[in-house]
Amino acid sequence: MRTVFDQTNGLPTDEANAVLQTRDGYLWVGSYGGLLRFDGSEFHNFSTEGAIATPSIRCLFEDSAGRLWIGSSDAGVFVYENGVFTAVPCTKKNSYLSIRDFAEGRDGTIYVASTSGVCRVRSGLLVPYSNPYITGETAYALGIDRYGRLWCAMSTGKCAVMQDDRVLAMLDAELFFEDGSAISCLTSDRANNIYLGTNGSALAKVACSGQRLDGTAFIVQTYEVTDAVNHNRIDVTAEGDILVSGQQGFAWVTADGTQRDPHTGTSTDAVNCAALDSRGRLLCGTYSELGLVRYDTGGGEIVFFNQSNGLGSTRIRVAFELRDGIVAVGTQDGLALIRGDKDVAFYDKDNGLETQSILCIVQAPDGTLLAGSAGSGIYALAQDGSITKFSYEQGLEDGVVLRILQEEDGRSAFVSAGSHLYYWADGTFRRLDGLRIGPGSIFDLYKRDGKLWLLQDSGIYALDKARILAGEMPHATQYGTARGLTGSLRVNTCNYMPPDGSLYLATRNGVSVFDFREISAPMPPLVINSIRVDDRTYESPERLTLGSDARRMTIRFSALTYSGATDLCIGYQLVGFAKAKTYTVGTWLEVWLENYAKIKLRPSTYKTSQGFLKNHIKPQIGSIPLADLTSLDLQRFYKHLLDGGRVDRIEAKKKPKGLAPKTVRNIHQMIGSAYNLAMPRIARRITKGLFSTVENSPFETPRERKGLPPLDPRTAHIKSPSQQPCV
Repeated sequence: MRTVFDQTNGLPTDEANAVLQTRDGYLWVGSYGGLLRFDGSEFHNFSTEGAIATPSIRCLFEDSAGRLWIGSSDAGVFVYENGVFTAVPCTKKNSYLSIRDFAEGRDGTIYVASTSGVCRVRSGLLVPYSNPYITGETAYALGIDRYGRLWCAMSTGKCAVMQDDRVLAMLDAELFFEDGSAISCLTSDRANNIYLGTNGSALAKVACSGQRLDGTAFIVQTYEVTDAVNHNRIDVTAEGDILVSGQQGFAWVTADGTQRDPHTGTSTDAVNCAALDSRGRLLCGTYSELGLVRYDTGGGEIVFFNQSNGLGSTRIRVAFELRDGIVAVGTQDGLALIRGDKDVAFYDKDNGLETQSILCIVQAPDGTLLAGSAGSGIYALAQDGSITKFSYEQGLEDGVVLRILQEEDGRSAFVSAGSHLYYWADGTFRRLDGLRIGPGSIFDLYKRDGKLWLLQDSGIYALDKARILAGEMPHATQYGTARGLTGSLRVNTCNYMPPDGSLYLATRNGVSVFDFREISAPMPPLVINSIRVDDRTYESPERLTLGSDARRMTIRFSALTYSGATDLCIGYQLVGFAKAKTYTVGTWLEVWLENYAKIKLRPSTYKTSQGFLKNHIKPQIGSIPLADLTSLDLQRFYKHLLDGGRVDRIEAKKKPKGLAPKTVRNIHQMIGSAYNLAMPRIARRITKGLFSTVENSPFETPRERKGLPPLDPRTAHIKSPSQQPCV
């Protein structure tokens, strides 16, 4: 999956102004929700924590020394170096606060573009350029040419060129463009060529062949970027491709000037389907007077199929090319066959289609066309023109057929109808129940590697096909937003599978690319974010020596991966650490909760567990050495919780004094899970002894049962933690 982050999975805002991966592997996001750093598992918001004085971040830049420069929308410039954020004040107080861009000169000087003009960083201060053409004008973007000169796109539509403390020239757009365009943005590539964007669709690449700035030393190559108008940002890849984003659209121009994936410019009210035929022509089904639009991507020819040439309906639902080159078109009003450019046959209710809305089309090995309808099951159109219906009489209980997926033998198929999945063989339908997938219709079906892949609103489910056909209930693996899906899937959308076998999915929030293969990726780099020893925090230490007086240590570490690998599980072990007797129950539960449980618990569950530790475990048994805890200690603790363990709060005055048995069971499971991870030696003793399940007590071992008070019947059904899933 290609992962997209939004408010549903940790990003505090759906708007990202800047994204930058620094050389240490971290992914930084500048947004109006704060400065965020993604470590592969979660977003760390430095703005909300007060490390940086503003949540409004406009631009990010990493210089050659590895420093991260942060431009805010309202608080100026900050720099992140050696784990510390520092504000960069301006020599002109309360000015140069809204930052737009950064650039680095050949001598390491950092230049800053802002709504107040241009400045450079000297001795930890922003020093503005003082020039009537610059001061007070908005500077949009910066670049460095081959002579080390700073180019700046100004709000006046001109380009300022500066060096040292001087403004060398203010260049008009007419030096580079003949259509009267104004310069709106710029950037430079690794070879220090300058790229200029405009308020139109024209783009220029400028190579300086000399130091003169009158145009005689410029080698200009212009592009007409039809997919992006009114440019606001240009980026150049390492391969030389030009990425242009504008107020209207986005364009990708290759190094040789070719515009990738150009749009046809055809305006439609709605496009319900899109497909490529065997000749590489694009078929677009619309819900407008245009009907079916066929676009030749090579020659640029556009052909319209609609009521003017016999299509019979312009409300297109699906288009499918048959093996002989005929294009079958399912419409809201019937089924059409298109031969060549004009010959159209149309089938509707006069030909036996009780339900004329056609949702899906496939072709059987014998050439029969199978069309799923929106209410009458499946219509089979034979090569002689006869139509046969397969529906309720053959065991299909749902008439709305969304997809038909044929088996390799050509005599059977999986059919998605209504909210059920059917197997169609020997002329009859068998409903496949017990799939253990989400509720709702199955929008699409695929087979790969012995599995059946089902697309639903909540994502993609993978199930073992053989077990489904055997009537078993196989485990279903879900691939949803947690694994990179950009949003929920939608019915009546068109997914696309190119020759490489990947699947392009249309979702409510964009397009996801799904690879059916299990990707074997190398272990991502692991980094230590910080180590907290007692009351002191060490940020990203390479080496740390602890004194004998250290009592508590918390390590924050991450795997730097951005592939949405939710199954990644990492941990750490302290080799040669002091024996477990140095831990008390309370201190170990704190370590366990912060470093082991937190990465797996939902936020609400983690907060509840913190309350258990603070309000119940630490006050009652927290001071007991970990290795000395006995079942009698636990028995007394649980009895106390049941009899009068409720925290004395105003809102709890009218409630029973004791905790509910379910709450006590949750505390019991929490303690058991923590013990199982304490140390291998102790874990074996705990599993075999302290938490062993016996006939009368889930807390006592047979050896310790004698002389203990009888188990409270309210907790008699609590299972051993070893029989429950660990947190």
